[in-house]
Amino acid sequence: MRTRILQTVGTLLNAIDARAETIASGQIENMKRWLGSSPWLGVLGSRLTRRFSVLVITVCAAVTLLATALNLYVAYDEELDAIATSVGDIEQAQSWALMNGISTGNQATIDETLATVVATPGIEQARIIAETGETWTVGTPKAKRLITYEVPLVKTIYAEPEKLGVLIVSASLDNVVARLREIGVRTLSDFALIAVLLGGCVIVVFYRLAGRHLATVAAITRDYDPTRSAATLNIKRSRWLASSDDEIDQVSNFVSRLMTINDDHVKEMEEVNQEIVEQWEQLGANKEEMARHAEALERSNTELERFAYVASHDLQEPLRQITTFIELIKKDMADRLSDDDKHHMEFVTGGAARMRDLIEGILEFSRVGNVVEQTTIVDLKAVFEQIASGFSAELDEIGGAIAVGKLPAIEGDERQLYRMFVNLIGNAIKYRSANRPLEIKVDCEIIENPTDATRTANVYVKDNGIGFDSKHAKQIMEPFKRLHGKAEYDGVGIGLAVCKKIAEQHGAKLIAEGEAGVGACFRLELANAPNARDLH
Repeated sequence: MRTRILQTVGTLLNAIDARAETIASGQIENMKRWLGSSPWLGVLGSRLTRRFSVLVITVCAAVTLLATALNLYVAYDEELDAIATSVGDIEQAQSWALMNGISTGNQATIDETLATVVATPGIEQARIIAETGETWTVGTPKAKRLITYEVPLVKTIYAEPEKLGVLIVSASLDNVVARLREIGVRTLSDFALIAVLLGGCVIVVFYRLAGRHLATVAAITRDYDPTRSAATLNIKRSRWLASSDDEIDQVSNFVSRLMTINDDHVKEMEEVNQEIVEQWEQLGANKEEMARHAEALERSNTELERFAYVASHDLQEPLRQITTFIELIKKDMADRLSDDDKHHMEFVTGGAARMRDLIEGILEFSRVGNVVEQTTIVDLKAVFEQIASGFSAELDEIGGAIAVGKLPAIEGDERQLYRMFVNLIGNAIKYRSANRPLEIKVDCEIIENPTDATRTANVYVKDNGIGFDSKHAKQIMEPFKRLHGKAEYDGVGIGLAVCKKIAEQHGAKLIAEGEAGVGACFRLELANAPNARDLH
């Protein structure tokens, strides 16, 4: 039986060598197909099965070695028991003769008895050491491995034990080692053969039942391309497992569902991508159209500003002529004009003056552009000190004061910022209260935004004038919108509109807040102002 198995293993090794030659000749793919189609050698094509094979082989080798060691231990123990039994027999058969020889000093008896002991199979040497110090030795050890036993020689005289000496027997272990080697080789070969057969069966069964199916799932998932048509996961089970709902079926069903869901998502993504492409193309067309509209709007605004500027200049000349001729008429015909005529003349002169103010307001509003053309770092502290110096005479006359607090340096157009703050200070002076001295406070607050590491600068211009109702905050910022009549306060309502436009130029907001009879506050909010320096 063992000869047939060795012949089968040799045939298998020859087949593997033949396949190795095929690989060397460049036919690797044929080798793979051959391995995959063979029910016995297909295990080599599965990485999981190969790892499982290494585990099975390791376990089989450990079991084989453990079984061989256990068998050798049992055999060695039996051999030692046999030697010990032989020594016991010698003790029972020869100890009385040896004790008599020692007692009587009969050398011939001792030598004859020791020769009988040495003649026992496996005994290499027998030696007696008497209590008197005498020694007798028969035999010379020739074995490489010896085991020694000591047999005490005790004789009972008048019911009292007396030790006469000790018998030292040296037995050979060479035969024991030889028999153990033979037993070990036989046991190792038997168990190795059993382990190989059993392990091979376990590996093949594992491959046929699970390994190849998991390899199929792995190959499908590894080569799966969602951009192509859906791949099919087809696992061919054994007949008696074809209808089972085990873990392999659960894994394959789960992978199939995932592939189906993924295919559906891919189709949806393709549809979404197509819609995005169409929307992007439409957005490009809309962008071009918006660019054309923006260009046309910019031309229209430029032409409108030019027209407002030219019209303002052209309208001022007739107004100057009207005013001049009215003054000449009043001077030359002063004695011939009635009171009604003089009133009418004053009405015409006032109308011309208001018309001139309106034209100048339009001209001022048109001069303020839509964007800041030149920017520098503007020190607001210096700007307000200059403004306060310009209004010092008027403030002294009315008994007012300006308190300038800590202000930052910001990035902007210094000329336009100066104009905006002049209008705000002038507005506070115009709408001062008659019941208390005018107080104007200029201050700033910088707010840090830790979420986006930016800062917002809020510049406040507050007064204690007549104020206004907060519901009119947006109205007063529109051009030519006024809350008071011409007889109460002069002006055409263009100053705050200019301030709002300048603020928008700098990407800021001008927010008006007020309370009637208490005062007004104008807040310039410079959001995301990273260039705002520290207050000083």
